[in-house]
Amino acid sequence: MSLDLEELYTNPQGWGCTTATPVGRAILRASQSKPLGLLASDVDVLEAFGGVEAVAALPIEAPLEVDIQAGIRTGKSRIASCAAFYASQTVDVSRLAPGEIPRVSVVSLRLDSAQVVLDHLLGTLEARPWLKKLIIEEPTADSVLLRHPSGRAIEIKIVAGARAGATLVSRWSAGCVFDEYARMVGADDAVVNYDDARRAVLGRLLPGAQLWSIGSRWAPMGPAYERAQAHHGKPTREILLVAATGPQMNPVHWTPAKCAALQKSDDLAYRTDVLNEFADPESAFFTQTELKRATRSGPLVMPSEPQALIIAAIDAGTRGNSWPLVIVQMKQDSEGVYRFRVLKAVQWTGTSSMPLSPVEVFGQIKRELAPYGHVNVVGDQHSADALVDIARLTGVRLVIKPITAQNRNELFERLKGLFATGAIEVPNEPVVLRDLASVRRRVTQTGLGYHLPRTPDGRHADYVPALCLAVSTFGTAAQVQAVQAYERRGHALDIEMGRTWAGSEHQRQQARLEDMPDMMRTRAMRIYRQQIGE
Repeated sequence: MSLDLEELYTNPQGWGCTTATPVGRAILRASQSKPLGLLASDVDVLEAFGGVEAVAALPIEAPLEVDIQAGIRTGKSRIASCAAFYASQTVDVSRLAPGEIPRVSVVSLRLDSAQVVLDHLLGTLEARPWLKKLIIEEPTADSVLLRHPSGRAIEIKIVAGARAGATLVSRWSAGCVFDEYARMVGADDAVVNYDDARRAVLGRLLPGAQLWSIGSRWAPMGPAYERAQAHHGKPTREILLVAATGPQMNPVHWTPAKCAALQKSDDLAYRTDVLNEFADPESAFFTQTELKRATRSGPLVMPSEPQALIIAAIDAGTRGNSWPLVIVQMKQDSEGVYRFRVLKAVQWTGTSSMPLSPVEVFGQIKRELAPYGHVNVVGDQHSADALVDIARLTGVRLVIKPITAQNRNELFERLKGLFATGAIEVPNEPVVLRDLASVRRRVTQTGLGYHLPRTPDGRHADYVPALCLAVSTFGTAAQVQAVQAYERRGHALDIEMGRTWAGSEHQRQQARLEDMPDMMRTRAMRIYRQQIGE
């Protein structure tokens, strides 16, 4: 039997997975940079790989990393065990010194989970005589030594997680498998984490070695979620990420009847375990459905549209907290609905030892705003007096809108309403989406509360307060309609008619203006005064 990964996995003399689906076969081919052939037009393959363009863009070289995000009971661990064996026979060991034994590491949340991959491997080796003869010595409970074609020994071993990936740095790597990586945390969230472990392996991979990360989707946060946002449908020489449902990988287990039964009994389990969707924790403020619908597939930065209102907002932070800037437009569509679009989102981040300079940040903000004309910037009350003065020095008009215990709920719920009704569009910017997905709604003794999780790097969903300030500054729909009515009236009315306005009418219009947000009040007041000839 030729040592081809797909052949090794599907041949009865190898792993014997004769019922491998088109998606499973496509993963094996793409991981070796083999042509997909007829599989390239399979509907399930196109969906799992992220579309026609993604399949067409598959690199001509084997990717350094392969991510499989798929439903449970879909053979991910079995594929990983086959890939581990394949690496032990194909990796280039010509540069190793005598006596060096490279290792294929298997890492998981728990050692017993990683054991599943090793069990698949050992079971297959024991059952196939031509494979069994490659075992150098009796396997232990957590490892096996295999003979490379060069005669050198290569170890496949279960490895426990450790600080900064310490258990993965002691020797050359012939490959690595991260099992259940979708439930692992990143470097911002724990000392023992996926990011550090992955980084430790990447620097020690031998030529021809690969890093496989496998798991079923769970929470909309962490490394797997961020990698899915960044790489699904965008294959490169560095990373190939495939996302498949249960039936696409294992229709024998996931029959229509079994899928329907699980959906009826536990919809959350159905969505994560079968449909391979990221879960919406019960306390999540924004649902994944809302975020997905709101995320545009177009450019990260958009120009403004004619007749649109534009406002920018910041959440100033100089020492660890990021200092984000969002530029948001609001425009009424043909059906009279006010729709919001985040035209640009950018942030600056300082540290305790090297804090940001407000003067420099406002200078950069001015440059970011330049393509959009004169745009007011809204910020909260923290260090308000100083920031207003500093902004003025750089030519930025900063308007303060306090976030208080009294209006906090209103600000958050208004932003939530825009996502719930599909009235807002955000860029496909991973940090923005991560910030939104991380917000939690909490029920307290005094009512609803909103939690912005803080990460060790000092961030705490910084884009979210800025977005809340931006959309709230436009005012309510009624206030927007008032501004637009003033504009239309200002063009239509004769100046002489405007001069006849007086008394109670004048006072009533002034009172309406007083209820408006600062940005809108200034604009409406100017128009109104033109109308009455002041």
